[in-house]
Amino acid sequence: MDDLGSSEELAFTPEQVESMLYQVITQVIGQSVYDDAKVAQWVDEINDRCMEMLVELTKPFKYTVTTFIMQRNGAGLPSSHSCFW
Repeated sequence: MDDLGSSEELAFTPEQVESMLYQVITQVIGQSVYDDAKVAQWVDEINDRCMEMLVELTKPFKYTVTTFIMQRNGAGLPSSHSCFW
């Protein structure tokens, strides 16, 4: 177990991850206006870049990345998620 490093090095730091993910989203979408034709491309690129950044942290965690992009028009967003490890 000593080769894994200290518990601080292995700890998940939400603040660090949140800023990284916000940076990715800003780089991909920026100030773009909602365009239904581009949503699939944006989602793929955001998911790929976020996963790459999370893996680069070299923490002993499994990650899932989910991205929702929808036009702000007052509609709801029903969603459901389950996983089995």
